[in-house]
Parts: sequence; C-alpha cells; structure tokens
Amino acid sequence: MEINLTKTKFIAGLLFIAITWTGGAVAGDTSNYFKAKMSGQDNIPTIYTPAYGTLETEVDPYGEYIYFKLFYENFRTKVRQANIHFAQKFANGGANLFLCGGPKPACPEYSGYVEGKLYAEDIIGPAAQGIEPGDIKSVIKAMKKGLTYGNVHTEQYKAGEIRGQIMPVGKKHHGK
Repeated sequence: MEINLTKTKFIAGLLFIAITWTGGAVAGDTSNYFKAKMSGQDNIPTIYTPAYGTLETEVDPYGEYIYFKLFYENFRTKVRQANIHFAQKFANGGANLFLCGGPKPACPEYSGYVEGKLYAEDIIGPAAQGIEPGDIKSVIKAMKKGLTYGNVHTEQYKAGEIRGQIMPVGKKHHGK
C-alpha cells in the first residue's frame, strides 16, 4: 500500500508540473494584450541607430479590432511608415497592416506617438504567406503565437530601422 501511495504522489507531482508548464503557454495563447520593444539591434539586418520605440496592442475579445499605441523617438531621418509584419523572430515577413503612413495618416517625423483601432479592412495580407486582405482573425492568431513584429521605416532605412517582436503579456500595461 505504501508503494502505491508513493507512486500516486509521484504521478500527481508530474501532472502538476506538466499543467503548470503548459498553463503558461495556454495563458500566452489567450492573452489579449501584447507588447514589442523596438530597436535597431532587433532589425534584420541589424541597424546601428539611437532610435527606439514600443508598440502595445490590445485585441478586442471578439476579434473585431486591434487597438494599438505606438511610441518612438530619436530617428535621424523622417519616419515614412510603421507596420505590423508576419514572421517569427530572426526572419523578415510581409506587412499585415499600416499603423501610420501609407494609406493611414502620416507618421510623426522623428519622434512621436500614434494610437488607433485597426479593423478587418485595414489588413493588407501578406497573401503570399497565407493571410488574405481583410483576415483580421489570422493576424490575431499570429500575434497570439508570437509570429508578428512591429517595424518602423524611415527615409534612410526604407526596409525598416527599428523592429520588435510582438509578444503576449499577462495583463494590460499603461504608459510608454
């Protein structure tokens, strides 16, 4: 009887550890809050720049829109546009949507703050990577899996000067 009780405790302990470890992954998958710290060192290729920024996003619980706050500063040349792209860390991918510039209002030139809501009609793709224009649900799923990044493009670095992987966070963060 003692041996069976010990085995039961051992198995229960293993189950507890397994649930605890996977619970973190599940919590990340269900988060509606995301954050990216952007810098030139995270860009591909790496860019030596004093510029930096943050991108915070909150997904509507029904998946109808993405609310965002973008802050950046210290660019030496004018900011042309800011986007969310679809790719894992250490890879480049196509743009999902514009945060500013392009079809959206112009970005603040060297330093600034932009916020807004993005809807299905704001999603531009990338169709070549399996996300069709208007498919906001797939963009949200990609965000929950850590497969999107924020990117700020400038006159000097048209492919992007700062970048940061958008990752789920446990709770809403306020501020820059």
